[in-house]
Amino acid sequence: RIIRVQGNSMVPLAQDGDFILSRPLTWLDKIQVGDVVVFRHPDLGFILKAVSLIEAGSVKLEGLAALSSNSEYFGLVQTRDIKILAVAVVPKNINFSWRCKRFELIRRSRIRSLLETSETLH
Repeated sequence: RIIRVQGNSMVPLAQDGDFILSRPLTWLDKIQVGDVVVFRHPDLGFILKAVSLIEAGSVKLEGLAALSSNSEYFGLVQTRDIKILAVAVVPKNINFSWRCKRFELIRRSRIRSLLETSETLH
């Protein structure tokens, strides 16, 4: 599944207009801190955020940018309500020459580092 990013809450990972390559979560998947997920909020629609904390079947989600909304705004999310895992970012201004880096895989270690950095900025 390809999802277009709207907004800048996930900068520096993804910017407004970039594309996210994603896949459905299966019963074999275990959501972990550092995963970037998509869930459907009943009022706000689809939201792309990073998992920053997991406890008792709920997850705290955060954007990576200093001014992004997070679970303190829209509430904790039940793990069963998260159905999509983001796996790569494709920049909106991509050059499709064979030499260009076409996408960036999303790595948990990098997201954890960005979450730690954003916590010090908040």
